[in-house]
Amino acid sequence: MDATYAAPSDLRAVFFAGLRPDPSKTVAEWSDECVRLPSFASESGPWRTSRTPFLKEIMECLSPRHPCKKVSFIKPVQIGGTQIAVNWVGYTMACSPSAMLFYEPIIDMVKRLTKEKLDPMINATPALRGKVKEARSRDSGNTMFRKEFMGGFLNLLWSNSSAAARSTSAPRIVLDEVDEYEQDVGDQGHPCDIIEKRAASYPRYKIFELSTPTADETSRILKQYTIGSQGRYHVPCPFCQHLQPLEWERLIYTFDGVRDPERAAYQCCACGDLIPDQHKTWMMDSSRAQWVHTYPERVNEHASFHLNLLYQPYGWAYPWTRLAREYSAAYEKMKVGDVRPMKTFTNTMLAKTWKERLDKVEHNSLYHRREIYEATCPRGVVVLFASVDVQDDRLEAGIRGFGVGEESWGIEYHIFYGSPALESVWDELTEWLQSARTHADGVSIHVEAVGVDTGGHHTKEAYRFIEQYRGVAFALKGSSAQGAPDVPMRQPKAHRNFRFRLYLLGTVALKDTIFSRLKISEHGPGYMHFPQRDGYDEEYFKGLASEVKKPKYRPRSHVQIGYSYEKVYTRNEPLDLEVYALATMQIWIRHRRVTLDRMAAAWVRKVEQAKARDAAQVQSSGVPAPALPSVTSTTARPGRRVISQGVL
Repeated sequence: MDATYAAPSDLRAVFFAGLRPDPSKTVAEWSDECVRLPSFASESGPWRTSRTPFLKEIMECLSPRHPCKKVSFIKPVQIGGTQIAVNWVGYTMACSPSAMLFYEPIIDMVKRLTKEKLDPMINATPALRGKVKEARSRDSGNTMFRKEFMGGFLNLLWSNSSAAARSTSAPRIVLDEVDEYEQDVGDQGHPCDIIEKRAASYPRYKIFELSTPTADETSRILKQYTIGSQGRYHVPCPFCQHLQPLEWERLIYTFDGVRDPERAAYQCCACGDLIPDQHKTWMMDSSRAQWVHTYPERVNEHASFHLNLLYQPYGWAYPWTRLAREYSAAYEKMKVGDVRPMKTFTNTMLAKTWKERLDKVEHNSLYHRREIYEATCPRGVVVLFASVDVQDDRLEAGIRGFGVGEESWGIEYHIFYGSPALESVWDELTEWLQSARTHADGVSIHVEAVGVDTGGHHTKEAYRFIEQYRGVAFALKGSSAQGAPDVPMRQPKAHRNFRFRLYLLGTVALKDTIFSRLKISEHGPGYMHFPQRDGYDEEYFKGLASEVKKPKYRPRSHVQIGYSYEKVYTRNEPLDLEVYALATMQIWIRHRRVTLDRMAAAWVRKVEQAKARDAAQVQSSGVPAPALPSVTSTTARPGRRVISQGVL
């Protein structure tokens, strides 16, 4: 097999280059001397760090003589972040040759980086001419994805490939736009964690991680900034010289109650004077301004930096007046329900993560709106439904009454302690369910139907109870599938082993309904009442408000595909009981082919009939009447046991 060898002069040059100490020149100094930006750049010609002085310390941390091993940079758009990485690549090629990896989220971004930034900078910078092999063929050592130079190479890769993440080791790595990376690649974890291990075998390595932030819950760059030194660029006030970071909240554009973005100015946090935009160049000069780190002791290990678009140099695309205009436009759209422009503004201009608004209710407000009913069941209730949640060591049950417009009243909440494997626990539940409840209209009513949780604990015991009272006891099982209806549109098939049907509930849809109703503040359709009685204590309401609605993202990505409910409090049985009660009502109404409004309209007639029937019975038999006549909507069928024992 033939072997090829490099020229002896090349070998000697590489050998002696390896003996040379690290260059004393920093990345910023080399960039000022050598880097030339192409004609289509926003500011073409020689690179000037003085135009973006806040980038100087970041480039110093990337220099070989600085001990820092990792640099994290939260940035807005159009601030020069990616150009820092490109300058570092050029510095490595010209002054400190080494293996280097440059990652982008997807292959298309790698191609754009090469075509629009890297190749134009190499071609326009005299100090790099001849350093990189000429691009004459696909295997020339100068391609779209690989640049070879004396003493090292640069591989340009994309993070959504697990093979690319594991492909090559190098002591210098750039991870650009990390918040756009997939959260998990090949079921092996976050790509940044995989990639950073490529540098672990080198005692002196540097990793540069930068990004515009995205969602608060998934932001990688925010986490890295937090564990780093947490640097903010402090600039002096031109009037009182007080050093301060530029924060959006201090940009003033409303005067005498009138919004006027064209007069936008920054208010000093010390003297209160308004600073016009044109003072920015003087304020940001590195001889006056400085990076202030919350944890300066971390800088030599992990330096982290944060900038927003308020720092963009004067004369560039986004003066303070334009920022104020764009924020005002985004705010107006947010008021009518479109949060997307505000989300974009927050991420790309303020360089802050976007926190999704959580759909939640406060348990305190629910607790303090409890009512004292005039009877066990207040006026307005026309039908009662129960729900049962099965736990390992107990049954939890609730009864809720419904009326016109699905206005509802909590009636009773009870816990039956003991293993559901014991028949005695179910007997106690049955006796409780079959008890009559007094109504404010002078009658008694019974529970018409009960929904039982069969999705977790003691399923067989729950099935036996439901079969015993089939027709008025419903087997329920929750499903968190996106878009599932509250209850099945069609009647489900009979269970293969038991004589009843299993209903799969759309718990997301049911919880949406419940949470929206808990927020209704006026009595009427949909309002949920709660009594001031045993069981309805503060712990109950903590459980009722135990979940929050959060965005749900496609696995390994930032693409939102819906919502889910997540527990924020350990006990959520009260909420589950409300879900089952609402579902039971809907199933029963559908089976009976009635509506709550029709039942409410017939309520007065039924009450009068029950009282008249009771009086007639007393007159004919001479037997004293029971305490209250009974009203129910269920007629007992021969051979079937029912929960309700009232008689029409």
